Amino acid sequence: MECNIYTIYSITCIDEKVKGIYVGSTKDSANRQSKHKEYLNDKNKNHIKLYKYMNENKGLLNWEFTCLQIRNCTEYDARILERLWYDKLDADLNTNKPYITIEEKQISRAESDKRLYIENKQAISL
Repeated sequence: MECNIYTIYSITCIDEKVKGIYVGSTKDSANRQSKHKEYLNDKNKNHIKLYKYMNENKGLLNWEFTCLQIRNCTEYDARILERLWYDKLDADLNTNKPYITIEEKQISRAESDKRLYIENKQAISL
């Protein structure tokens, strides 16, 4: 597996009254910041939780990017590190968890199976 330098970062509001936090990881920090800024103003992305929240709270100038950790590792390891920071900081602006544990996958699968069963119970019993 190929190792690269990954940056784990957060996006938080400068206004301490605004409590939202986002955690991400990237191989190219400058490019990723640029993409976040681009997406913030993109009408096709303004429904995404992070960008909607940032726009509702004074936009880009009220938010800062913070480097949490830099690590030479695989992409897989970077996702695990991102998840650890996500949990530690109780990130609430991420749309998805950065890494899903085996236990979470099993729970998700069980919930999916149960929902499928309930939705199709009537059709199956005919």
